[in-house]
Amino acid sequence: MSRYSSEEIGIVAHQTIDSQEHFIVNNASYYIELLKFDEDTPAEAGEHGRIVVTDLFNYSMPIIRYDTGDIAKMLKTDDGTLKFESIEGRRMDLIYDTQGNLISSFVVYTNFYPFYSLLNQYQFIQTAQKDYLVKLNIKHEFVHEKDLIISLKKEFGNDANIKIEYVDEIPPLASGKRKKVVNLWSA
Repeated sequence: MSRYSSEEIGIVAHQTIDSQEHFIVNNASYYIELLKFDEDTPAEAGEHGRIVVTDLFNYSMPIIRYDTGDIAKMLKTDDGTLKFESIEGRRMDLIYDTQGNLISSFVVYTNFYPFYSLLNQYQFIQTAQKDYLVKLNIKHEFVHEKDLIISLKKEFGNDANIKIEYVDEIPPLASGKRKKVVNLWSA
């Protein structure tokens, strides 16, 4: 089970034992909107959108229409309850396949999972519509380069140009975190 929360707001949605594939939205404490990427209009059902939250009970520091920077898909159940169908992460972490279709950063994570024991660090960077750079900081020898490229091309397109670069370290951000997915190009 998992939950979706932020430091500024608190727990916005959570999974239940009965429903681990969706996140139940905390409508008692928050008014949640899922808005289109580039305009303040509601996203369609099943469409990715920006999570925007209004806190209904924070009187000392009102939080009204706070754009969390996170992306999700929402669905409405038969009883009118809102659920997050999926939570995709930060907008700046979203990447695109060679056709310009939005791909969740979780797709990248799952492609690297089989190789975790061989890697100290990795970073997947989209540099252009069809160009991707994979930075690898390896523990020893990495003989799975071809397998990794084939796996990534299945997700991003056979016409994807994927370059692998071996590095001694992937520098952290000022926060101390290391981004595993970076988009230097936007559709």
